[in-house]
Amino acid sequence: SVDRALKKVNRLAAGLDLEKPWKSAQAQEWDGITAEHWIQAHVPTAIGKELMRVATRAIFSAEPSEMSFLFFLSYVRSAETFEMLADVEGAAQQDRVRGGAFQIARRLAERIGMDSIHLSSPVQTIEQSESGVRIVAGNLDVRAKRAIVAMSPSLTLGIRFERPPVGRLTMARRMPMGSVTKSIIAYDSPFWRKKDYAGMAVSDRGPFGPVFDACLPNDERGYLVGFLEGEEGRRYALESEEARRTAILENLTRWFGSEAAESIGYVEKNWTMDEWSGGCYTGLMTPGTMTNYGYLLRTPSGRIHWAGTETATEWMGYFDGAVESGQRAAKEVMAGE
Repeated sequence: SVDRALKKVNRLAAGLDLEKPWKSAQAQEWDGITAEHWIQAHVPTAIGKELMRVATRAIFSAEPSEMSFLFFLSYVRSAETFEMLADVEGAAQQDRVRGGAFQIARRLAERIGMDSIHLSSPVQTIEQSESGVRIVAGNLDVRAKRAIVAMSPSLTLGIRFERPPVGRLTMARRMPMGSVTKSIIAYDSPFWRKKDYAGMAVSDRGPFGPVFDACLPNDERGYLVGFLEGEEGRRYALESEEARRTAILENLTRWFGSEAAESIGYVEKNWTMDEWSGGCYTGLMTPGTMTNYGYLLRTPSGRIHWAGTETATEWMGYFDGAVESGQRAAKEVMAGE
């Protein structure tokens, strides 16, 4: 059953070294197979297998066949259990940021001061010497003692390094991003509540899901939020916005009834096609990557330090992990002065 499979996943994950999962006793074995391979071998029923795929897709925005089982386990380990990643109440899916997650960046920018932030200035080159680094971003030319690169590993491939950190760039090529489009559908009212529906849905039929009630306090209108993820996310990323909207409303109508087709508004973010993210939610390690290159995730390359949620040991892939990684990288820089 799925319950037994999840208990086994949690037990295996709990045995990993949080900071160096590639050093664990069965690391080579687990890094040599995909999460799909493990599901096929350890979940006996067809419906159980599909439920595991649906849950994995919702967490990683990728198919279980696309990631190493060791990476899968280390991701679970970083949150303690699979349920902490997948569940809502008291878990990862519970909270939202009032005004949108962008408020975090906006508030930080206010504290730092816009004079110290350069927008629309993608970094093109990073050079380093024995005494410091030079960063070129268009007309911007910055010299410093050290640099912190805080982005998904795959995005670092767009930067030219004067002295390439070869091993880490090889790792980056083996860490593709997940694929997801996030959509919010607006209604005159949260009609599903009148039917005693929670406004949540997950299914192995159709491209859309999971779905959550995204209603705002003191707002009479209704909102549902959901995702096109994994293989479906990639397929629909190439379609028009109208094609995605049509497919999504068809799914919602099947789950919530004909009123779901009467949307008054639709907004989306196609992260898969976003130039500066290359997908979401995080970089995924393919088989063989963690045992061969995992140690390079956090190891500085000379005067270049690496941050980003992929480098976290706790809550990898989440805001918490991003904050942890930034604090660690800052400590490295201060210790190196």
